[in-house]
Amino acid sequence: MSPEVETRSLAMEQPLYAGTEMAREAQGTLKKLGEALLGEAFVGNLLRYGVFASIAVCAIGAVLFLADYGFAGNVQPMIQYSARPAFPHSVAALGRGIAAFNPMALSALGLLLLVALRVFQVLLAAVTYVVRKNYKFAYISLFVFAVLMSSLFLGKAGG
Repeated sequence: MSPEVETRSLAMEQPLYAGTEMAREAQGTLKKLGEALLGEAFVGNLLRYGVFASIAVCAIGAVLFLADYGFAGNVQPMIQYSARPAFPHSVAALGRGIAAFNPMALSALGLLLLVALRVFQVLLAAVTYVVRKNYKFAYISLFVFAVLMSSLFLGKAGG
């Protein structure tokens, strides 16, 4: 193969604007776009799989509850408060219930995970709006986050 043919084939493989300022800008833009898409895809997958996990934990709790108290028409133990396992109203009770495979504690964990994912989503939206300098939506997201947090800490359990 002659040197002219090799040079010509290498030149054909490289774009005409390779090494120019326009090429560097295009690479920078593509890199930023890739990072943004990767971050959004990661968060989207985290939320999606988190919802699947919370559904699975709730389903395990429901199956254990039905296994303990029967699938047939024996509803009397379920109606009587003393016969049901106690629903956990504190983090310590939740931990003890999960360790003992309490069906109500597992269901509560699934629901807690589902709520925590939504709170995380609102907080992440607020951070994203601040980074993108869209302060109007950042304030709205922070207000929603504050409402969620106040309802969590000011709510009365059991009643």
